[in-house]
Amino acid sequence: MSPDPSNALPEVAAAERLRQHLEQIAHERDRAHRALQEREAELARIQRMARVGGLEIDFRDGVKNRRSPEYLLVHGLPPEAAGETFEDWATRIHPEDRERKVKHLIYSRC
Repeated sequence: MSPDPSNALPEVAAAERLRQHLEQIAHERDRAHRALQEREAELARIQRMARVGGLEIDFRDGVKNRRSPEYLLVHGLPPEAAGETFEDWATRIHPEDRERKVKHLIYSRC
């Protein structure tokens, strides 16, 4: 039999409310995390079916990028190329197109 909450000290009652609130927050966080994982898996399936992939480029501190597994597959790249350098990417562009493509990428961010 649990104690009557009306007889509990205010600190005990407040601690119990806090515990319940934190438990609720943890449950919501876990639910949101599972939903995010499901959406990421769905996106990966769609990208595989469509044979498209994602590329994220960050210019804030130099040129940093990240490629999705599907991007690597479409371009015939190994998994370790997921974070290839800008220079490595540029060397894969046909020499006749390289300068134009690099300029377009750099200036399109402005």
